[in-house]
Amino acid sequence: MQQASLNFGAGAEGTPMAQPSSLRMEETLEFSLIQTKKRIIAQAEKLPAWSNDSRAIPNEIVRSEVFGMAVKGVKREWMVNHEVRCWKGNRILFTGETLDQRDLDVWLAVLHFFRDKDLYHPLYLTAGDILDVLGKSKGKNNYERLKESMRRLKKVTIEIISDFRHFAGGFITSFDYDFSRKKYKVMIDPGMAKLFALEFTRIEWPVRRTIKGDLARWLHCYINSHDATVKEPSKIHLGKIKELARISPERPLNKVRFDVHSAMESLKNMGIVCWYEIDSNLLKFARSN
Repeated sequence: MQQASLNFGAGAEGTPMAQPSSLRMEETLEFSLIQTKKRIIAQAEKLPAWSNDSRAIPNEIVRSEVFGMAVKGVKREWMVNHEVRCWKGNRILFTGETLDQRDLDVWLAVLHFFRDKDLYHPLYLTAGDILDVLGKSKGKNNYERLKESMRRLKKVTIEIISDFRHFAGGFITSFDYDFSRKKYKVMIDPGMAKLFALEFTRIEWPVRRTIKGDLARWLHCYINSHDATVKEPSKIHLGKIKELARISPERPLNKVRFDVHSAMESLKNMGIVCWYEIDSNLLKFARSN
């Protein structure tokens, strides 16, 4: 890639003019990069296209506790403007019931219907259509769980703030039954396209469906959001995993270490990671592909 050369000229007496400091140059480049990102985001009107066996999720959501683990016996909590734990550089405010990995699957299915579509127009879907995409049977329990999850997602409002992006909206803006069509009118926030404008994570749906356990499923998404190699592995502290995966605060770190080791071992056996180690409560990993 060619870069424009910078010519700062000479002073009045032929002496070179003072060069800007390296710090000033870095600040200028950083400002230019942020402006470019803002421009790309502003122009985004559709979700990107992805294959039928793939699903996609914004990195800000993947690397946060928005869709954590379901804790058996613990009731969902209703939160108002709750500051969600997430990666540095972002700030996320969440209003709604706590969401888990099952809710994430439903949201991914809805996004899948809207890929490369006009987000200002609704889609009319049966509950069976969504269950088909989820790979679920059309039994009564699955219908009820789907409707409960869709209602939770509809009630959520989320605000994501970074240096170059500000999104305030919901995951699903309409889930109303149209009696004339005998289908649900489903809409998502058109602003959602802006969360996919720069970076997002693709996951292989057939693989995710075979993963057992919420922690392993959370780690699968998190791992796929990184370009981690054996030469340059990604690192995350077990305490951070405990926060972002929403593991019970009462669970001691030595047991979290055991949980993460078990989950990573299963992901390694499935070929999702080719290498990992846990050293001094720091997880390091490399993706298989």
